[in-house]
Amino acid sequence: MTIATSSMADTITRTLVRTNELANALLADVKADQFSSMPKSDGKTINTNHAAFVYGHLSLYPKLLLGFLGKDASAIEHPPKFAELFMHGVDC
Repeated sequence: MTIATSSMADTITRTLVRTNELANALLADVKADQFSSMPKSDGKTINTNHAAFVYGHLSLYPKLLLGFLGKDASAIEHPPKFAELFMHGVDC
């Protein structure tokens, strides 16, 4: 591994760790029964993706990205309906 490759791997690793920390912080106060609920403000539902959709959607990308990079992603499996529920362009 070259210095440039090692540096890139370190940068990616640090970014992934930080992203995971941020994701955990965003869910810190979300109760299980709220995980798939749309947020509300002043009694009105805000039409946006709820946490369950966001996390489900993002969970599809590691396998896709590894495939784009020509790497073996066969160890990454999702429940059968995940792609149908969470792929790009699907409504929450």
